[in-house]
Amino acid sequence: MNRMIRTRAAALALAVAGALGAATEVAAQSKEIFIPVIVYRTGAYAPNGIPWADGYVDYLKLVNERDGGVNGIKLAMEECEFGYATDRGVECYERLKSKKPVLINPLSTGVTFALTDKAPADKIPVFSTGYGRADSADGSVFA
Repeated sequence: MNRMIRTRAAALALAVAGALGAATEVAAQSKEIFIPVIVYRTGAYAPNGIPWADGYVDYLKLVNERDGGVNGIKLAMEECEFGYATDRGVECYERLKSKKPVLINPLSTGVTFALTDKAPADKIPVFSTGYGRADSADGSVFA
């Protein structure tokens, strides 16, 4: 079990690093890399959402403080609480997409399904680790 968790954590870290690395050139023009933090600190799933949100925000802060950002470009973030309600999660996405995020991590199957058509049209990668549509694992289907 621990090996599987470590493997998944490593895969997620590599995926995030890859997305951030690819976004560095674009972000160099704006002097920051924007990452929305869509979280559920309230609602039925709050016991899972609170520690996840705290860890995600802490990691982004760590990258800024320890590494000076990614290739010298600081990470900017904005948290949006959606209480694990799909409509509110989509509202968060719609409100934050104007800031040109390098990725979106919906942290919810419902929000992921709702963004499946929107995010590619907006050219925003969706990370749906461990949930969402099975065919999204095939890069030839969702590129």
